[in-house]
Amino acid sequence: MTLLRQASLFSLVGVANTIVALLIIYLAKHVGGFGDITANLIGYSVGITQSFFLNSRYTFAYNGNRIVASLRFLCVMAVGYLLNLLTVVFCINELETNRDLSHLVGVIPYTLFTFLSSKFWAFSANSRTGSAERLRESNG
Repeated sequence: MTLLRQASLFSLVGVANTIVALLIIYLAKHVGGFGDITANLIGYSVGITQSFFLNSRYTFAYNGNRIVASLRFLCVMAVGYLLNLLTVVFCINELETNRDLSHLVGVIPYTLFTFLSSKFWAFSANSRTGSAERLRESNG
């Protein structure tokens, strides 16, 4: 699959995740009676889980060790979030950019980092088996 096709699928999955996460957040708040932080945690957890399954299967056609990939994917998402947050804070505090625009700008490094890290690390052909399994395979 071409890089452009993977990037397009990754973007579509991201849009789907955003819609589902927001729906869950709003349902948790308005129907479930949860506070903002708890609702946000629930929504983002569902969105990240959906992202893992959709991206591993459709975007990157990954069929390796799911535990290794899921741990790597969680690391990717955590670092991506930090990049997003640092960008937003920098835009607001140092560049004095409009707050709403700053959040939009923060999506750029987040998306680039999470796509490339997912492709080349979390779901790469080299990470399809755990290190112990690769060692066993290389020793025959």
